[in-house]
Amino acid sequence: MQTIKKSVVDFTIFSKSKEVLLQYNNQLIDEKIKMKIVEQVYSREALGAECEYIQTFDETLAWYEDLLPYQEENKPTLRDIQNQLVIPYGVYRENELEIENMKNELTKKLELKAKINFLIELQKFTVPIATWAYDNARKRKNGEIISTIRVDRYTEYPVVTYQYTEELGLIFANDVDSFFH
Repeated sequence: MQTIKKSVVDFTIFSKSKEVLLQYNNQLIDEKIKMKIVEQVYSREALGAECEYIQTFDETLAWYEDLLPYQEENKPTLRDIQNQLVIPYGVYRENELEIENMKNELTKKLELKAKINFLIELQKFTVPIATWAYDNARKRKNGEIISTIRVDRYTEYPVVTYQYTEELGLIFANDVDSFFH
């Protein structure tokens, strides 16, 4: 079975970021160092001419430089990222009481500041996933949505059966049965 890897991050940028960040392992980083890291990762010299992102950027820049005002309908995009915040089932299971208590508090009439604080706390249990992965879970292709934490009529967090670790994040190739043993 072939695994298809999808990512919103260019592999060259990911690799360079990892290489540079490993130099600062377990260190607190101030703003000056952050700016140095950005220069080390995102410079043309660091990424090289073979980087897909740089190539796409240059093509897009050239397109915009030659753009006439009436030609915008087919403009290229550098990144088309659409995400859905979800709660991985393992995280939900470990924190179920706390999550449910926050959900219940959010159904009460609260001052805006209190509501915002509860929402911020609840979001600590969420992770963003690409829309394609969320759609796969909805269709039960390699994960499943087992419940939804509805905060209000505009905000909800589906609980998905994708496995999750702090080291790897969400794992989309999923053995759903492993959650229930």
